Amino acid sequence: MFSWLDWQFVEHASWIVVILAGIFGVIQITLVLRELRKRAKIKMGLLLPNVDRKPENLASERTIATPWPMGGSQSEQIKIPFGIANNGDRSAEDLYHELVFPSTIYSVSGAEGEGAISRDPSGQVHIVWGPDHLHPRSGLTHYVFLNVPEQTTDATVVSKAVFKDSTLLEAKLKLDFQARTSRRWGYR
Repeated sequence: MFSWLDWQFVEHASWIVVILAGIFGVIQITLVLRELRKRAKIKMGLLLPNVDRKPENLASERTIATPWPMGGSQSEQIKIPFGIANNGDRSAEDLYHELVFPSTIYSVSGAEGEGAISRDPSGQVHIVWGPDHLHPRSGLTHYVFLNVPEQTTDATVVSKAVFKDSTLLEAKLKLDFQARTSRRWGYR
């Protein structure tokens, strides 16, 4: 009779363990599925002057004052900030950000030598930064220096981003150049 009581205790204990394991398993599956639904929401654009650096303030078009030396064939060097932000709830791991400039803009460089620069057979200039980890509610600013050739009033820059477990994201950004003639005492 004593062994029969031990067997019932083991059987009841095993049922309790199975029920608890089932409950914990359902909770674990729910947490994993919730985590899988989280996404990084990447937004790319141009940073505007005198506004907060937030994803909603990234612009797809910007007019830039471009200083021109007297009698020059291209503008003086201008600095343009390009932004990329993660407004999602998951990190964008191994993020690569690429800017593709049209062949009409042939003098392009990254700030402080950052970014890998190359030119494709069609003459477009590519600058690539990465890999970076862009965490939720954070962003990066990539500064580009360029000279605008004579007779160029605008340019469309393609901004691309790709990161781990994502497809290629692409945005077209329009730059309008407003020419100013450089004088000895400043811009006019």
